Amino acid sequence: MEETAHELTVKQYVEQQRELEREAREVLPYSFDTCTYSMGYLKQPLYACLTCQKASGSLNAVCYSCSISCHADHDLVDLFNKRHFRCDCGTTRTHSIPCNLRKSVDECGSENDYNHNFEGRFCICDTVYNPETEEGTMFQCILCEDWFHEKCLQKTNKGIAIPDAETFEWLVCSECSEKYRDHLLNQKHESIAGTERAPLFLSENFRENLCPCESCISLRNLEMPMLVAEEPIYEPPEDSEDGISEMNEDPSESGEMIEQVISSTMNDVLRILDRLPRVQANESVYAYNRLKSELTDFLTPFARENRVVTKEDISNFFLERSRISKNLR
Repeated sequence: MEETAHELTVKQYVEQQRELEREAREVLPYSFDTCTYSMGYLKQPLYACLTCQKASGSLNAVCYSCSISCHADHDLVDLFNKRHFRCDCGTTRTHSIPCNLRKSVDECGSENDYNHNFEGRFCICDTVYNPETEEGTMFQCILCEDWFHEKCLQKTNKGIAIPDAETFEWLVCSECSEKYRDHLLNQKHESIAGTERAPLFLSENFRENLCPCESCISLRNLEMPMLVAEEPIYEPPEDSEDGISEMNEDPSESGEMIEQVISSTMNDVLRILDRLPRVQANESVYAYNRLKSELTDFLTPFARENRVVTKEDISNFFLERSRISKNLR
């Protein structure tokens, strides 16, 4: 029988499922099975949970893993990297609901700092960030870690257009340049922030030009260590592909190998889909999970004989399943 647009062998079906799995791994490249709470205070990717804020009345942020494993169906704001922060999942700041990964409720991080970013608002304009409608580039201040619109930076820069993004590596916002002027002394002991309030646009090697005297180094180490050395950023380990079975390329091999791949691939795909962040179709995923066993049993004979699966075969499978379901009511 010649294959049509509606026909495929089980092996081809499995290959299609494996491709979907690879695409899912590209969306979620990191493992999300470990909460960072026990690691203490880190510079790490964070997500503010607005849903838990409404319930607890407290600002919060959760780590990458918890944003997926514990807060996937909540209203989250991507805060990107924030320094010296301990995950708030499973604390009073997230309504004292146990973390799904730690299975516990613990004390919230007393050293965590919060600003208007944790409410979903950014920049001196205090605008709610919407990634779907946001236009233009935003830049993060190396000191306060707030994000600023290019047009707003220009306003604080006496109306002068900011330098091309390719010409600087770091931003110090106008408020921080004024607040931390004494931390930004050059080798002549003059503040690189100048005397007027304005943003600073620093090169990658700006630290080499800061004052090296013992007093200045001590001050920076004590209050602004990010001016001394670039901070390490925690990243979750990459999700391994151990769960992806190797396809048997030899069609003459026993169909049992393909049958095993079907089962393995279905489990892998379901596992990834079930854990995708903020997926709105969870009910469909769970329904598909219940179908796995029946569908595997149905496809096994096709796999063993390397037969094509037609659209009619699949339709008959679901019609029969529907008939049985009605008889059981």
